[in-house]
Amino acid sequence: VRLEEGIEEIGPGAFYNTAILEVRLPDSLRSLGSEAFATQEQHLKSMVMHEVSIGKNLSYLGENAFGNLPVSNYVVSSGNACFAVTDRMLTDKGAKRLIACPSGISGTVLVPEGISEIGNLAFAFCENVTDIYLPESVTSIAPMAFYDHSGAPEGWRQERPKLHFLSGTAAHAFAAERNWPYVLTDREEEETVE
Repeated sequence: VRLEEGIEEIGPGAFYNTAILEVRLPDSLRSLGSEAFATQEQHLKSMVMHEVSIGKNLSYLGENAFGNLPVSNYVVSSGNACFAVTDRMLTDKGAKRLIACPSGISGTVLVPEGISEIGNLAFAFCENVTDIYLPESVTSIAPMAFYDHSGAPEGWRQERPKLHFLSGTAAHAFAAERNWPYVLTDREEEETVE
């Protein structure tokens, strides 16, 4: 989808359940509503979306705007004052808040040092991520940052990724409270808790 310059706002759910392979948001776009490009259609999950390009004037990005789309890469205009890409992840401009991990990533993910907040649904659709390493800088994790699909219907199930972090951190408290599988990393050794 290539949207024409001049569009300033896309409302919530505007392209919901639409088969899209690429999204290029124009520089004129200032606001993108919640679930604007999200999908619940099973057949769309198997598509390969190459990238989501965010223009220079986007300042509001609604929650789950690209939810469940197979995103392999985010690109943010260098002139954008609000958003950036840090180690392939969509973050705020200061790289303090992780907004979304591309759902096309698989295996191990290293959250960049300096990230202090993991936003709601940031890893919700990363079905092939097996391990997430969280730095000590993370002090806040949204309740549904790693949304658990294990109770979903067949075909929508997602194994919960194992979280890795130092003992006594906010990530440790998050995992312990939610009975989430994790590995404690004490600079010298690792202890697995399932």
